[in-house]
Order: sequence, then C-alpha cells, then structure tokens
Amino acid sequence: MLHAILRLCFTVIITMLVMVTVIGPARASTAVQDAIERLNIGDNHGALAIADRGIEQGPSPDLQLIRGYALLGLNQIDAAKHAVIAARTSTRRYQYLMLRGHILAHEGHHNLALMWYRRAYDLAPDATAKRLALTAGRDEKIGVTGFGALILAFVRPII
Repeated sequence: MLHAILRLCFTVIITMLVMVTVIGPARASTAVQDAIERLNIGDNHGALAIADRGIEQGPSPDLQLIRGYALLGLNQIDAAKHAVIAARTSTRRYQYLMLRGHILAHEGHHNLALMWYRRAYDLAPDATAKRLALTAGRDEKIGVTGFGALILAFVRPII
C-alpha cells in the first residue's frame, strides 16, 4: 500500500515538474526532460542514472533536484539530502522547497517540513501547486507525511 502511495506521490510531483518545464520560462535540457519522464513512469533507478550521467558532464542544480526526488523514491534519505543541498540554486524553486519539506517530513521533522511547505506555497506557479503545498503543510500539522498529503491534495478539497 505504501509503495502505491509513494508511486502516486512521485507521479504528482513529476507532473508538476513537467508543467513548470513546459509552461515556465526556462526550458529544461534533454537530460532533465528524460529524467523527468523516467520519474513520471516510476523508474527511479533510470532517472537517477540519467541525472548522474548529466551531472558528470557538468554541474546542474536541476539534475541534482531530480536526483533528490529519485533518491527519495528509493528511500535513500541521506543521499537525497546531499542532492537537495546541491540543488539549492535550481531554477525550479517550488520543487526544491517541496523536496526539502518531503525529506524533513520523511524523517519526522514535521515543524521544519511545514516551514518549507509554506515557502513553497509562496512560490507556487499555479493554483494546483499552491493547493499541493497548502495541503502538505496542513497535513504536517496533523501528522500525515508529505507524501500522504500530496495524495490527499487531489482527493479532498481544501478547507
């Protein structure tokens, strides 16, 4: 059950990454787009391999961000923390802030996760993204993990 929830959560996150890539002003590199597609179908290992190959060619905060999501999906929390630190200059600020919140929520640091979700809300590119951040933050207050909060964001309306 948890695996299915995590897979759905990553699909939601990756969909948001794709939306920002397509709609936003910055066009993603081919490696970023390929890695996003791998994450979107639940292939964390494939996304990680693409991100690592791209990073070998030169530093890329956006690929580090995708690497962080892939590592979190593989339950490699310490490695995901290192990736999110390397992604701090990513142009995808909303996704960066949400990933920081998810890592902290996964570790049980709900108050700190809430802080990152609030920051993500302020930078959300659209109403759906705002709803994800708001719901993730609200559910952190009642102890639901960030992953569960993302799922619930699409299942129940915001109060």
